Amino acid sequence: MGRDTRSSESPVLLIERARQRLGDWVERELASSLELAPLVVARTTGQILGVAEKWGEHASTLPQQSRREDVVRSWMASHAADAVACARATSRWPLGATWWRQEGQLALRYLFAGKPNEAIARVAEALAGPFDVDVDFNWPARKLFGNGVVPEELAIGTVLIAGDGEGSRAQLEVVEREGQRGFEKRPGSDSHPTAELQKVTHREARALADLPAR
Repeated sequence: MGRDTRSSESPVLLIERARQRLGDWVERELASSLELAPLVVARTTGQILGVAEKWGEHASTLPQQSRREDVVRSWMASHAADAVACARATSRWPLGATWWRQEGQLALRYLFAGKPNEAIARVAEALAGPFDVDVDFNWPARKLFGNGVVPEELAIGTVLIAGDGEGSRAQLEVVEREGQRGFEKRPGSDSHPTAELQKVTHREARALADLPAR
């Protein structure tokens, strides 16, 4: 559990402490998993938290937002959590840290640019493997059913793998309704290779930033 953010501490101190704790955490995780030079790790960590803080400052000015110090810390915690998820996912590759310098070069560039959310999406997509149909999993069932034309060679009951380009997968079955063929998602077939990992790192990050758990 994170601390109560309604404390009497100043906003500057709350943000500074979160920056320090999250920065130390990210540096340790990146250094131990990605096999990067210390200066590269420090620069990457600074970029990740710097971009997060900038976006948090902007978000805090929008209507109906929480206190500035809470919004900024939340953004920093989210970015730090995704960076650490990237680092911990490295152990899932047979090549280990070498993956980042081969197939994972785009994900690594996203990390260097301070965009760990984009990096973890690329990591998840690579771990999830190929898919047959590109879908948006936010679509309602009726749109999923009527999206596109099901090829005639696909018999009723054929099962395909759907993906969103960011690691989410589900099974789609070819069905027929009122003479029209379409896709229907099989219940319980959803999967995402880094979802549980990200839940853990986001919980850890919020605790380090003295934010309540979600």
